[in-house]
Parts: sequence; C-alpha cells; structure tokens
Amino acid sequence: TWAGLNYTGDEGYLDIARCTFAAVDAIVEGVGAVADIEVMVPPESNLVTLVSDTVNVFDVVDQMRTQHWYVQPQLGFAGSREIIHLSVGGASEPLVAELIDDLGTACAAARANPTPPADPDIVALLGSIDADELDAATMDLLLAGAGIGADDSGSPEVPEATAGINAILNVCPPELAERVLVEYFNRIYVPEPQP
Repeated sequence: TWAGLNYTGDEGYLDIARCTFAAVDAIVEGVGAVADIEVMVPPESNLVTLVSDTVNVFDVVDQMRTQHWYVQPQLGFAGSREIIHLSVGGASEPLVAELIDDLGTACAAARANPTPPADPDIVALLGSIDADELDAATMDLLLAGAGIGADDSGSPEVPEATAGINAILNVCPPELAERVLVEYFNRIYVPEPQP
C-alpha cells in the first residue's frame, strides 16, 4: 500500500477515487433500469448492495458467473436479507455498461429458470444438527447431499451452479452455516499434514 500510494501520488490516488465513485454512480443509475433487481441502499463507499423481491439473488449470481462476472452472494443474517455484493474499483468504470447489460440478462434467466426453494425436510434436518458436534463424517454427508463431490486429492469440487447450496445455507441456523463454510474452505485450502 505504501509503495503504491507513493508511486501514484496524491493526485493519482484522487483520480482513482474519482473513477471509482463515477463507476459506483453509473452502476446505481444502470441498476435502476434493470427489471427484478434494485440497489438496497444508496452507497456511501465503493460497495454496492443489490436485492430482489422477484428473483432469487443466488440464481442471479450463478447467471452472472456464466457471463464471466464474479459478483459475491451474501447470505441473510439476523433479519437482513440475502444480497448481491459488488466491490467497485477505479478500473470498473469502462465496464459498467457491459455489467448492467449482463445483469439484465442474468435477472431474466433467473426469472425464467428459478432454483426451487430449500426442501423443508432438509431444512428440518439441518436444524437438528448441533454445529459444535459437526464431525468429519457428518460434513461428508452434508457435502454429498449438496451435490459436492471430491477431486482426486480429496478436496471438495465446487459445482457450476451454487444457488441451491446458497439457498440451503441461507435457511440454516447461522452457527451451522458458519461452521459448514469454515469446514468446507478448510478442506479446500488447508493442506493435510505430511508424515
């Protein structure tokens, strides 16, 4: 950060900030013209939060991924709803029109082919699991139930579409969702101890 700030200088840094906020403003304006999605609150920083009352935001995230965008899904928590989270940077401004076009396409696809809601039996089963007692065998069953297999190294393979998984995590008790996510990412990123 120090080196980057010194290289860029005050005016360069201010120019990046101007470009970032121009992109944020353009995204907010563009989202206003997209059916099925809206800005949750007017942003005061470079983070834009999108919500929908008509389509599953997790489906929109999956559709955006097929168009080579990474937009971050965020589960609902403590009364807040599930959202799409955009982190906007100085280099985003020239891409806003394409982003908005693709967001409209993604919303239309999500509306036309929605992921079914989480199965009530699965929700009830998840509600019966004590997050503090989650062991490797139970985690294996949860992953298999979510359609997540393992690669040759034993690491979980992420399916192309994750809306169904996110929908289930969204209705899990928060402490279980957190534990499942930690265990899942540990399996991906934490190497097995070597003998």
